[in-house]
Amino acid sequence: ILASISFVLGSVSLGAAVLWSDGCHLVDIITSDFEPIIGSKAAMVANAIWNDTNLAVAFNMTDQLDWQSKFEEGLAVIDDVNVTDIFASQVLSPLDRIQEGINMITATGLGLINQGTTINNEVCPF
Repeated sequence: ILASISFVLGSVSLGAAVLWSDGCHLVDIITSDFEPIIGSKAAMVANAIWNDTNLAVAFNMTDQLDWQSKFEEGLAVIDDVNVTDIFASQVLSPLDRIQEGINMITATGLGLINQGTTINNEVCPF
């Protein structure tokens, strides 16, 4: 009877050891590369997550998602701009030249223009 019990216990423990060993080997295979199990697209995500890799790196999208450095570069350029000087040179200066031109027109000059535009000539009806 002791031999029968030990044979049954040995068979059960041997079966459990084989299952345990195969299970561990299967887990090693699965965790090294998920592609044979779940396909290439899903395996890319699963492998990246399992290996603690950034998904942007896994999908090769780091350039498309790297907006923060480009934004900071743009802010650095804007930080060096003197808006007051640019406004004065590109807006106020032309307006000052226009105002000087208007100030040069005298009342007699305007009178001559008015007289010239009110001539009723048959050759030029305008």
